[in-house]
This record gives sequence, structure tokens and C-alpha cells, in this order.
Amino acid sequence: MNFSRTLRTELLILLGISLLVLFLYSPALNGPFVLDDDSQIVSNPYIRITGISFENLTKAVLKSPLPKRPVANISFALDYYFHQYRTFGYHLFNVMIHLATGFVLYLLFKITLQRASKSEESDRQFFMPLIAVALWLIHPLQTQSATYIVQRMNSLGALFFITSLLFYIHARLAPQNRRRIILLSLSLISALLAFGSKENTAMLPVFIFLYEWFFFQDADKKFLVSRQGVLAVIALLIFYALAFYMTLGIHPVDAVLAGYGRRDFTLPERMMTQGRVFFYYLSLFVLPMPGRMNLDHDFVLSTSLMIPPTTILALAGIVFLLIYGIFAAQKNRLFSFTIFWLFGNLLIESTVIGLEIIFEHRMYLPSMFLCLLVVVAAHRIISSGKVFYAAAIILGMIFSFWSYQRNTVWADEISLWQDCVKKSPLKARPNLNLGNAYSKKADFEKALVYFRKALEIDPEDYKAHNNIGSTYALDQNYEMALEHFNEAKKIKPDNMTTLANIAMIQENQGHLKEAIYSYKEAIKADPDFTPAYLRLAFIFEKMGNPDRAQFYYQGALEIDQSLEIASNNLGIILGSQGKLDEAIEMFKLSLRANPDFIEAKNNLIKARSMKIKPSGN
Repeated sequence: MNFSRTLRTELLILLGISLLVLFLYSPALNGPFVLDDDSQIVSNPYIRITGISFENLTKAVLKSPLPKRPVANISFALDYYFHQYRTFGYHLFNVMIHLATGFVLYLLFKITLQRASKSEESDRQFFMPLIAVALWLIHPLQTQSATYIVQRMNSLGALFFITSLLFYIHARLAPQNRRRIILLSLSLISALLAFGSKENTAMLPVFIFLYEWFFFQDADKKFLVSRQGVLAVIALLIFYALAFYMTLGIHPVDAVLAGYGRRDFTLPERMMTQGRVFFYYLSLFVLPMPGRMNLDHDFVLSTSLMIPPTTILALAGIVFLLIYGIFAAQKNRLFSFTIFWLFGNLLIESTVIGLEIIFEHRMYLPSMFLCLLVVVAAHRIISSGKVFYAAAIILGMIFSFWSYQRNTVWADEISLWQDCVKKSPLKARPNLNLGNAYSKKADFEKALVYFRKALEIDPEDYKAHNNIGSTYALDQNYEMALEHFNEAKKIKPDNMTTLANIAMIQENQGHLKEAIYSYKEAIKADPDFTPAYLRLAFIFEKMGNPDRAQFYYQGALEIDQSLEIASNNLGIILGSQGKLDEAIEMFKLSLRANPDFIEAKNNLIKARSMKIKPSGN
């Protein structure tokens, strides 16, 4: 093919695929924050930056709930700076990451097919990587990574993972040492960005080595034998570095076991169950119907090798695939590499670490080479070019329809959790979150139904007690509210939300001393819990103690500078003390957080004029 014509064709096809992906994800672009979005974004005060500075971004990295994922934390902080809590910007950025990953993946597929194939290039081979990456991009299994905002951690990690691998491949092919050094440096930078996005990318060095063996050394056993020492060193470095990174100095065994303290399964149960989860993932890859997909799967645990009987069959199947992959290495390099890619990229999240049993986003990176393998297999099986292209188009249409359907479910919090409750009716969390969704819509009657159902399923669910109590509090039924808050406290005595809820009831009943004590207990449970700081400041202002109010406003602002009420009210206190310069800075801070805050604007004008003492509510 003519080079310029080929490049133009590639770009046009990739543009068409990108427009299709944007359309498929359009229903969810205004979708809500859900599940872990709350702890990592909505309730994370350290991403709420009012200016882009080294100090603010460092705080977002180091003080966020997952400081070992700095790249993702910075991206959330920048999203907040530009969009606050308007989810369109967050979702659009996620889709852009998905598209960028697809573009890099296309380049990786293209060069891999060139390395794996000995035959001359044909039109079908030209289109194979484009078809493979299109199927991966529109595959319904990717919707959780691209639509669930917090799973940007996952998609960013995957993007930098394959970017690092691609730079390594080009470095190996570079004819000049200088160019090779530049490309290897870019590979290293991409690797560090991957490691800073999500910990499962620690497998990258293993796959660089495997890619070298499969596609540069032609899977030659002599190469492996001659590199045994290198292999051993790489393995030790990766897994020890991973263990240290994930635990920050805690003994790796303790760190692994610690995760099970908050789970309803043991380490052996998880290990046995993961075999069945693996084949369920494969079934979702083959048949990703929206009716089979779920944000919150209720997966039956394997309690022994025979309960359920599919446990031992699944484990045997995994052993067979691994052994077959080893023996097929020289005869079918792409097939063998795909098997190792699949298992290797599930290894960290699907073995001993006490994570939740199943999440669909874990297949984002592992499914990449599966798509390429399917297209290559179809190319070999289907002799007719017309039939090959027709099959690809039909499959693409089906996947597109299912992805659009799935994103329609993600578009609304109620529809998403209704979908989860329908598919996991005996799991407490979907019922609890559906109740939350109804509560946000002020449909408290329906909210109570699902809160109580969650409590029936799990009587130790302190969050359900809290939510029921909050619903009663909104109806000013403080006696029933306090009853549920106290039940929540019995289950989890050090939960800051529970303590703050109790303090709220005490405050509403006029028991300010008791409320002060409870709010202080909430801060002791979580020193970053800004709502307690604000309530204490309000109470002390009400009690005529501006010095104590100032202390708690300052404490809240040290954690979160986006609290415009805190900075405005602190400015008022400072102005009343004659500290006009400091007051002006506080009013400016308030307006940076909320440029439309009329009271702060008026107070700033008054403070600047030095004529009228600033006034607040």
C-alpha cells in the first residue's frame, strides 16, 4: 500500500471508531458519582484545590485515601479545579483516556502482528489490528473502567502500561544508540506513571521480558536458560518492590491478611473462588450481554474444592491452560503470549490479596490481547474476506448496542442501583445504595424500604442504621433517629459519621455541651472530617466564643480550602478583630472556591473600603 494513503486510511478509521465510542458512552456522560467515587472524590477534601500549585497537588497526592496512586489523585484534583462536582468533565476525561488507550493499543497490536507473522502483508492483515482495537474499545466489558469515574485509576494504569511496553519495543528496533536511549527513557517514565496509577501494573517488567522472549527471541528455550539469573532477579525485585509499595514497610504477609479482617470470606475461600471467577470473566468476554453485567456481583463462594463442584473443574482448567500455553510457546507465540498476558494481569488482584471477589474492571488490561487473538483466529478460520469483514461488522454492531444499553443504566443513580438490586437481591450494599439514591431524590418512603432491606440482609450494617436515622431526623423524629444512631455506634463505635449524627441530634435538641463532645469525638475518629469542624465553629459562634470558632474554621481550612462558608466566616471574625488584611485574604479564598458567593463579595468590598465592619449571617 502507498504509505500516505495507508496513514490517511488508518487515521480516518481511528477517527470513526473514536466518534462511535463517544456516542456509545454519551448516555453516561452526566452520570452520578457512585460507590468508591465518594471516598476518593466527593468526600476527599484534599482534591478540592482552589488553585494549581505544587503545594496543592502534593497535598492531593499524599493525603488522599490512596496516596500510592499519585497520578490518579492529581487527575481528580485537576478535574475538581475545572469542574467542581459537575460529573460531565470527569466522565469525558475517562472516555478520552479510554480512547487514548485504544490508540496506543492499536500501535501495539500492529507491531506485534508484524513481529508474530512471517507472511507478506495483505489487506486483511492491515485491517486486523484496527478490527481488534475497535472490538476492545466498544466491548461492553470495558464500560465499568471507562464509566465508573474512580476506575480511571485502572484505565490510566493500563494506558501507561502498554505505552511503556510500546516504547520498549521501538527501542529494541531502533538502529541508533541515541534513539534507543531516548525510547528506553520514555519507557521508564511511562512505567513510573503506570505504577503511580494503580499497583497491578507492577507486572509490567515481567511482560517486557516475556515480550522480548516471544517476539524478539522467537520463544527460544536457550534464551530462557541463559537468562535464568536475570529472570530470578527480575522476579525478586518486582514482587519485593510490589510488597513494599503496597504495604509501605508493613510485613507483606500481615498486609495480605489484613484485608480479610473486613471481608466475609477467608484466604482459602478466596483462592478457591477465583478459579470460577476467572472463567466467569471469560464468559463475560465471550457473551457480554447487559443482563449479565453488574457493578456489584453477588458471587457464590467456594467453601471447598467440591462445593460447588465447578471449583475443582475451574482450577484444573487454569492448570491446563497454563501448561498448554507453555507447550504452545514456539508453535503459536501469539496464543501462548495471550494466555500469559491474561493470567499475569489478573495475578495481583485475583489471588491472595484480600480484595473483593469480583469486579468487571479487572478485565480491562487482561482482555486486550484476547481481542487480538480472536481476530487472528477468525482470520485463519474464515477463508473468505467478505465473510470475515461481515462477521466483524455484525459483532461490532452487537457489542455497540450492548455497550450503549449498559451506559444507559449508568446514566442515573437509581437505574444503576435498581439494576444491581435486581441482579444481587440478597446483597446488602446494592439495597443500601438504592436507598441512598431515593433519599437524594427526597423519596424517603422508598429509601426506608431499601435501608431496612439492607439491615435485614446484614443486621451488622451500621451504614443502614445511620441512613435510617438520618431519614427520621429529616422528619424531625429525633427519638427514632437517635435510636438507630446509637445502634450504629454499638456496631462501629469509632465511625465519624455516626458520632456526627448523634451530635447533630444533640445540637438540634439544644444540648450544645453534649454536641460539642460528640463532634470532638468525630474529629478524633477522623482528623480530616471537616463537617465536624464546621459544626463546632458554628456552635461556638452561637455561644459567643469567636476565638474557639476561629480555631475550628482554621482547622477546617487547613484540610479543605474550598469551604467557602468557613473562609467567609473566618474573614468576618478577623475583620471584627481589626485584622483587615487577613480578612481580605479570607474573602478572596472564599471567592476562589465559589466566585458566585454574594456574601463574600459584599464582605470583600466592605473590608477593602475600611468603612463598614463586614457582616455575615
